[in-house]
Amino acid sequence: MLALHGYTIADGLMAKKEFKVTGVGYKDKPLSFIITTSVLSSDPTAKAHGTKLESLIVEFLQSEEISPIVDNEPYEITVNSKDNKKIN
Repeated sequence: MLALHGYTIADGLMAKKEFKVTGVGYKDKPLSFIITTSVLSSDPTAKAHGTKLESLIVEFLQSEEISPIVDNEPYEITVNSKDNKKIN
């Protein structure tokens, strides 16, 4: 798992209750991040929440410290609702 100053993406996302993240999965080839939230797909704010989480991860991956580690490798980010539907 990618880490920044000893913290992984999972640590950062799960540490803040407002992110409502319940799990973070990671695959190496192809580089993929699967985020699970406690938000139901029927929640009117679900899509906005999923998009916000995706943006935070992209920002992290494009940061000065992490960008050289990712090294322009394509990646996919999937944010899932509590009922296992993609919300980003």
